[in-house]
Amino acid sequence: AFVVLSAMPRLGSGKIDRRALPAPELDSTQERVAPRTPIEEVLCGIWAQVLDLEEVGATDGFFALGGHSLLATRVISRIRDTLQIDLPLRSLFEAPTPAGLGKRVEDALRGGQGVVLPPLVREIGGGSKPLSFAQERLWFLDQLNPGDASYNLPLAMQLSGKLDVDALSRALSALCARHEALRTTFGTVEGHAVQVIHDTLDIPISVITLPAVPEGERATEARRLASIEAVRPFDLEKGPLLRAELFEIDEHAHLLLLTMHHIVSDGWSVGVLQREVSALYEAFRQGKPSPLSALPVQYSDYAAWQRRWLSGETLEAQLSYWTTALHGA
Repeated sequence: AFVVLSAMPRLGSGKIDRRALPAPELDSTQERVAPRTPIEEVLCGIWAQVLDLEEVGATDGFFALGGHSLLATRVISRIRDTLQIDLPLRSLFEAPTPAGLGKRVEDALRGGQGVVLPPLVREIGGGSKPLSFAQERLWFLDQLNPGDASYNLPLAMQLSGKLDVDALSRALSALCARHEALRTTFGTVEGHAVQVIHDTLDIPISVITLPAVPEGERATEARRLASIEAVRPFDLEKGPLLRAELFEIDEHAHLLLLTMHHIVSDGWSVGVLQREVSALYEAFRQGKPSPLSALPVQYSDYAAWQRRWLSGETLEAQLSYWTTALHGA
């Protein structure tokens, strides 16, 4: 979408203020088509929930409305939960409207392709836990090429105003206490990779001041140093798999860099962590308790659920399909 402005909004440093840019007008001039079948109505509702829209028509394109690959995975997940249909992610790319995808859902239902999923529940008991299939792939790649930083996930947060470093440190500790994945390392038991979840994990914040750098060059130097830190490799067995560095540009400007390994985080999680760090920091800065409610399940629970589901006949069906599809390759 193209938006015409009389001038670009600027920060005090002269850089473009991206948060002040107006949202593009994406409303279609075409008349919205109401859903015509129960399946289309369900899909329109899922579109609206995931895209945070009041209303979606049967012929509205998911990606034209602002959807992207991460949101697409949420759509497929909600379709699975709501309609008990396990569609491949590519279906949404090939048929990005409720009307188009609705036909595929109806075909799947008529073909008896519904799935019965086991419940996702909190696992009781400690000890080592199985890896999800996604984690196992990343663990294998790390074994194949140790010290590779290709799967580092850096999150840089520009902080403006007087910073309470103690409140920030407490926020990161609370974040690790809240999410088991952030205090997980990966070992082996009898040749098989396992998750080792630690009871506690304190993430020290490395504070780097830039007094010797000329004032006008500190932001650039902070970004340069952050880029170096972002590609420093992790040790999946020793951990921790989350690092924090704070670059002090001046008394009222800081750059916080959180670097995680992809085996404990992903693109969607980065947004979650950013919101939660902000909420925890603001609460602790004001002397209030954490505003975040306890999580009903953790990622290790999902990994155990996935292993239970993709086993036996279900796993054999998957393996049989790919053995046939790749025959002769």
